[in-house]
Order: sequence, then C-alpha cells, then structure tokens
Amino acid sequence: MYPPNFPSLKESTIHSLIFKKHPYFDANILEGRLEISLNNYSNGSRGLEDLRIWFSFQTKQDADLALKTLSKKFDSLSKKKSLEKMGNKKLLHYSAHDPLQDSNPIEILLTKDELYTRRYKIMIKFGRNTLKDYGA
Repeated sequence: MYPPNFPSLKESTIHSLIFKKHPYFDANILEGRLEISLNNYSNGSRGLEDLRIWFSFQTKQDADLALKTLSKKFDSLSKKKSLEKMGNKKLLHYSAHDPLQDSNPIEILLTKDELYTRRYKIMIKFGRNTLKDYGA
C-alpha cells in the first residue's frame, strides 16, 4: 500500500447537488448535478476521490450543441485533446500533458441516458481514474 502506514479506507460517500442552471455554462439543460465522492479513512481524515458534473438534455441536438460549447472552453485550457467515438458515445479527453501519462485529466462523455431513452447526457469528470476505468 502506498504510502506506508496509510490509514485504511472506512467508507466512501457521494455528495450530490442538483441545479437547473449552471452559472458559467449556458446550455439548454433539463437538469445538472455536481457529484463529489469522498473517501473516509480509519484515522478520521477524508480525501477527495472523484468530482463529476452531469448535464441532462431533452434532445440530441441540445446535447451536441452543449458538447461543442464545452469543447471550445476546454480547448483553450489544455495542451492535449483526443476524441473517441464508441457507437453513440463521444469521449473527449483533455490533458496538460500526454493523455496516457497524465494523472489529472478532464474527460467529457456524451451518451444516451440509460433511464430516459429519448434523452442524452454529458458527464464531465475530473481526476485520476478515467472513464475507461469505469467501462465507458
């Protein structure tokens, strides 16, 4: 285990904040959600595990337009960008370095909503575990 003598994981929690409008991103969203995942350790300390922002859209056109807008915002902030198409999914990967070696990438996934078949969603993920780690 790294580092040595690191306290054991006691539990993981997800804190979710739901919003109808984002203060810095103007898009035709149905709903947005900020999810903060924390790890709680045996010694009482906490650590940020994951940070995600979700946007839900009524139509594919709204989702595509939002993805284009988000892409323009992140293009100016990153040095490396890659796009993967996986069926109906689009995965954008942003990094300050080589995406395969970066420990803190930003990923944006556009996909159909698995619960509402006519809806689409975008997820922005920050942090070390990539969406491919979760089977996206």
